[in-house]
Amino acid sequence: MGHQKLVSDLEEARRRLVEYSLPREFACMQSLGRAGSLIGKTLTLEVDYEGRISVILVQERFGF
Repeated sequence: MGHQKLVSDLEEARRRLVEYSLPREFACMQSLGRAGSLIGKTLTLEVDYEGRISVILVQERFGF
């Protein structure tokens, strides 16, 4: 996960998704001749048991 995706709370994450990532993904899909993109599903993890999910943070920009 690129470090630019870290936000302080769930509200900011949703805003970033709708206002920043979605328009870029939409334009990318249209440039490929596709209909565009939409937000169909989101996943929020409230609790994780140790060792089941790992997140690796890198100091590079990956994706939007």
